[in-house]
Amino acid sequence: MRGLLKSDNPQIELAGYHEEILRLVEKKYIQNKRVLDIGCGNSLLPIALKKSGSKVTVADISDEVLKGYSKFDIGGVVL
Repeated sequence: MRGLLKSDNPQIELAGYHEEILRLVEKKYIQNKRVLDIGCGNSLLPIALKKSGSKVTVADISDEVLKGYSKFDIGGVVL
């Protein structure tokens, strides 16, 4: 991935990632799709995708994180 990034600080470069995905959801480019979010953490992105009609599965190393998504009928896989 380092070769794809323009800076040495990926957090700065990827800061707008979720906003861009949400923009695509709002524009209806990502709706009613099957989505796998690997390394989801405590993001609101899977919930927004689920509300847009997508079938969402999340994957993370934390079982506690995945339990939070089950309230939104989002399936999870522990890595």
